[in-house]
Amino acid sequence: GVTIVSRLIDGQFPNYERVIPGEFQKKLTIPAEEFLAKVRRASIVARENANRIVLRTEGDRLVMTAESGDVGKAYEELEIVKDGEDIEIAFNAKYLTEFLSVVGTEGVFMELTGSLNPGAMKPVGKDNYLYVLMPMQIM
Repeated sequence: GVTIVSRLIDGQFPNYERVIPGEFQKKLTIPAEEFLAKVRRASIVARENANRIVLRTEGDRLVMTAESGDVGKAYEELEIVKDGEDIEIAFNAKYLTEFLSVVGTEGVFMELTGSLNPGAMKPVGKDNYLYVLMPMQIM
């Protein structure tokens, strides 16, 4: 048989709305499957550096880089639709992969404010799902 143990936590749930920015200055529309494949490739190198992948927009391209002293460098790019200024931000590849693996849509929106602010990801065409990502420091 299976035994499931659960504990009820008595306390106040954290105010998650404080973490989510009210407005985003940058919005990227990214093809989900291609993004996932490229994040997975770059994450092979990123594992040696706290799973850090740096994302940088250059016009209508998203450039992904990861670096490790022992393994080397990874460089991936893909075409996107961008609204707003260019940005450079780093995320944990594991969390990007987690979201992209289950999104189930052709595209995803990535909404950003700044390099040190949380980002949000949403499936295109599904307003009932929001994935908040905390950025990592760019080294």
